[in-house]
Amino acid sequence: MFFAGNTSFFLLVLAVGTSFPMIMGFFLVRPIPLPAQEGYDIVEDAEAAEEEYDARTTGLAQPNTSVAHLLDHDFIEPRHPHYVHHVDYAQDGDSHIPLTEEPQLNSTTNPEDNEQVPVPAARPRSMSRGSAMAAGLLPNVYGKKLWRSGDFWLLCSILSMLSGTGLMYINNVGSMSQALYAYKEPHYDDVVAAGWQATQVSTISLTNFLGRIFIGLVSDFAKNKFNMPRSYCLVIVATFFFVSQVATANIDRIAHLWIASALLGLAHGSVFSLFPTVCLEWFGMPHFSENWGYLSMSPMVAGNLFSLVFGRNLDAHENAAKHKATALKPGKVAVPPQCLQGLECYVTTIYLTVAATFLSILLSVLAAYRDKKKINAAKRKRVASARAEVFWEADERGL
Repeated sequence: MFFAGNTSFFLLVLAVGTSFPMIMGFFLVRPIPLPAQEGYDIVEDAEAAEEEYDARTTGLAQPNTSVAHLLDHDFIEPRHPHYVHHVDYAQDGDSHIPLTEEPQLNSTTNPEDNEQVPVPAARPRSMSRGSAMAAGLLPNVYGKKLWRSGDFWLLCSILSMLSGTGLMYINNVGSMSQALYAYKEPHYDDVVAAGWQATQVSTISLTNFLGRIFIGLVSDFAKNKFNMPRSYCLVIVATFFFVSQVATANIDRIAHLWIASALLGLAHGSVFSLFPTVCLEWFGMPHFSENWGYLSMSPMVAGNLFSLVFGRNLDAHENAAKHKATALKPGKVAVPPQCLQGLECYVTTIYLTVAATFLSILLSVLAAYRDKKKINAAKRKRVASARAEVFWEADERGL
């Protein structure tokens, strides 16, 4: 709006606008110390640890010569705030095996009431990510186990195609607006063309901002109000991208391109607001920066591929237009700014992103289904385990 036709000043605004808030933050932002928290016990190789625990507590411990299969996920288990756990650990390879444990209830509690309160089991259990979430445990997946995790590659595939579509659109929306403006336009004006380009950039920027707020509110509402995993919102984000690409493939007038830009901006902002949260929930906080760093590299695959296809498609139509103009008026050809065929200049590439975003919807449904299925199975297992603990405590007291 303010620098139409003056790219230099526009880039200066971008440089100052992105750096100045960070410079201010360096002097003004201060970290707030977090309150002290309970300790955490890292549970690994849970099945072997539980067998060893049973053997030690019954006096039948035997040397363990087997090689136990490590879990795909590690989990950090917070200690229950109403109990005091006294646990001694012995290192056995990669496992942390509890030797002794004496769960103690609050001394002020009535002993008769204690019989009605099941003592939480301190034995480590082998749990999937969904089981750990249902049991209130915190996932801790990183390193080699992250790269071997199917959940990680599922998120990488979805993020690569969605953000790759967004990057392709954002990087080439200027060429798209030029092609639509130049189509059947007898008097091409560079300033007017730059104004249409700026309109698309501004629209994407504003809706990108709104998308980050929108998906945050929606995912929190679904999680807190209806106890729905945030992975469900992956379907919403993927649908936004799909609708934006369908709209792009059908808009052949420059005056209407802002609709596709608004949808794309909303989707692109949503994806980069939602995915860090999903990464945190699926893989945990201790190595979140590392895990999100790996996950955020996935856009470079589809992003570069889609942009390369767009450029080749646009160049092919531009060269065809130049050859046609040369054949009609040899020796008197004014070189066009680019492809003059409007939507036809790039629609083939949009068909590719339509297919990619539709595939992302299917993968998002799969991710949400797997997530919910694991959590439901873990809840049923947790209820059965709690009942077994109650019966075990009753049997120990001779009830």
